[in-house]
Amino acid sequence: NYCGFHDGIDTIFADCLTTIRAQGAEVVAGVALPTREAIRPSERRAMTYEFKAGLNAYFARRGPTAPMQSLEDVIAFNTANADTTMPYFAQDILEEAQTTGSLEAHEYRAARAKTTRFAATEGIDAAITAHGLDAIAAPTACVPWHIDWINGDDRSGGSTTPAAAAGYPSITVPAGYLCGLPIGLSLFTSEHHEPKLIQMAYAFEQATRFRQPPNFNAHAGT
Repeated sequence: NYCGFHDGIDTIFADCLTTIRAQGAEVVAGVALPTREAIRPSERRAMTYEFKAGLNAYFARRGPTAPMQSLEDVIAFNTANADTTMPYFAQDILEEAQTTGSLEAHEYRAARAKTTRFAATEGIDAAITAHGLDAIAAPTACVPWHIDWINGDDRSGGSTTPAAAAGYPSITVPAGYLCGLPIGLSLFTSEHHEPKLIQMAYAFEQATRFRQPPNFNAHAGT
């Protein structure tokens, strides 16, 4: 259910599954995970807590002479220099994070627990167990896009959310090209199975050799 957002990517993904079968693996269809829309609200709330805690810890390690001592200082600096620091985007995410408490707060613990339940317990772990899987394969993301100062990133599809929210291992390998743009294949699984995942990803890369050395273009094409 993390496919179906782009016909061209679906075709590339189907070709990847054909290659995986040809290498001797059994492919199980019909695997479903909780949607990004189900995971995202609690994940985002937990991340705002973690963002503030992590950033403040980083500033603390820089010592008392550092020009910034906290997330609050960053927000104040951006506000005072808005013309240069925020010409395109506001700092609403920073301000939202600043309103949070510590990682001991009940709201944070509840948000983290709900995220883990959706992404891990009822998500990846449940699918792995129910279908007897070694890993789950899905298209990594949509086709690469030009920077969009108005609408932001293209989030039309992709499978990065479950493993990221669960804190589980995930690896992306080249899956092919669509109109000259690279498409990725993600393989992810339950915790503590990194060696198996790396072996599968390496085997797929050796069987396909899709990767092309990138070229640097001074200007993007139209």
